[in-house]
Amino acid sequence: MLPRFSAQMFEQKKRGAPGKRSRRCGGSSKRLKKRDRPCRQTCEGNKKLSQRKQGALDRLRKTKMAELAKDEAAVVMQHTVLDSTAEDERRARPAGQAAPQVQQAQEEACRVMQELRRIRKAQQEEDKRAQQAEQEARMVELAKEEAAVTVQHIVLDFTVVTFSAGLAIESVLSGFESCRVTVKNLPADTTIKDVHRLVSWQGIEPEHFYIAGLRGTSSAKQEADLISHNFLRMDTMMHILFRGEQLKFEILDHGRGDGMSASTLDPNVLTLTWRGPSAPFLVTYESVAEAEAKVRALDRKVFLGKRVKAEVNRQQNLFSVGAEV
Repeated sequence: MLPRFSAQMFEQKKRGAPGKRSRRCGGSSKRLKKRDRPCRQTCEGNKKLSQRKQGALDRLRKTKMAELAKDEAAVVMQHTVLDSTAEDERRARPAGQAAPQVQQAQEEACRVMQELRRIRKAQQEEDKRAQQAEQEARMVELAKEEAAVTVQHIVLDFTVVTFSAGLAIESVLSGFESCRVTVKNLPADTTIKDVHRLVSWQGIEPEHFYIAGLRGTSSAKQEADLISHNFLRMDTMMHILFRGEQLKFEILDHGRGDGMSASTLDPNVLTLTWRGPSAPFLVTYESVAEAEAKVRALDRKVFLGKRVKAEVNRQQNLFSVGAEV
């Protein structure tokens, strides 16, 4: 914007003013141009000042905006804290209201557990009593079984004494009322239990016979020696088949130099016999057949006034013969 005096001069020149004035005006114009320089500098200074003010205002505005944002964040945070506190209070309020129900449920659970423990304990006691009663019944059965068990013992080779529990004497089968029975042609795998069962099946009571033992023969068979009551007719068992084998029975008296027997002349007289002093011998052979042949040749033979008793020595081996003279 031009100064005011310059505008007047411009108007005068436009109306056709004299040249003198024009020259003055022209000279004045030059002077005005020189005078306009400080004005332009002032305008530029004002512009810079305005820019600085605008920058300060912008910075102030930014500062205010930052403070407002900070305050807004603080307000939001405060609202968040308040909302969280309210949520905690809202959650805590039902928990406080449900506390009696929880306590009641816990008490009910405790009562149930106590009842279960009581039932389990009662069941354990019942099982213990049942087990104890079963053990007592088993002990009674064992006592009955033990009381029924008998043990037989041989005295003087022919007297059979039967003992029960407590060494109580159940029966005595004396030598003068017993006899020796040999059961032959038994299978090689026969046991004493098999022989006992075989004799019992014939109706003979266990206290009326005793199995002295089993011995093998050269024909791969076995023979059983029994002591039985003499009123039992073993000859009725002569035609018995055992495992497909025809059994043979041999009844012997006690006239072998020892034992007890009744007098044939006077039944009230009891005769006792026993072995005199003897000398044992043990002879070994190369085969069992030779040993058994020697037994048959020497058994019950008289040598130097004494009767020889010969038998295969089963305790040592199958090839030795024991003899007493």
